[in-house]
Amino acid sequence: MKIPMFALQHGAATGAIIILLKLVGYLLGVEAMMSGWSGFGQMVFVVAGMFVAVAATRNAEEGWITFGRAFGVALLTAAVATLLALLMDIILGTLIDPGLSEKLMRLTREELDSSGLLMLLPKEDTEKFMSELKWAMQPMGQSVSWLLGLIFWSGVALIVGAITKRNDPQKF
Repeated sequence: MKIPMFALQHGAATGAIIILLKLVGYLLGVEAMMSGWSGFGQMVFVVAGMFVAVAATRNAEEGWITFGRAFGVALLTAAVATLLALLMDIILGTLIDPGLSEKLMRLTREELDSSGLLMLLPKEDTEKFMSELKWAMQPMGQSVSWLLGLIFWSGVALIVGAITKRNDPQKF
């Protein structure tokens, strides 16, 4: 099996763009960093990186690519890009701004309070939920979330693979 170099290259490039987005969001403030637009933009860049990596691989392989190969290239691209984003989050939250986790917790609590969702839960469930959320914002929780996120990205990679596959014209 050949190592899909385009997946690694485009995944790294996409990860670098996401890191820049995260840094700009951090410099603008925690609210900008956690905004829905920031998350949506990151997803768009990852999906675009998946398509570009599969297209580059297909062009390098004489204009055709199997569904399985397209899926693998797309998933590897997403994995590399999101892994780089994870590493940036860990560095940002542990080395650059150790208090970032507390800022994120405060903002999340405020948003949940203003929406009224926390009032629906009993007091002991609210505290349990907040402690689990705090764990999820730590490096180990972020790593587990990244691994679980790969399940989502594998679904997206299936779609990208189905859209971008091209059969070998030499085979009947």
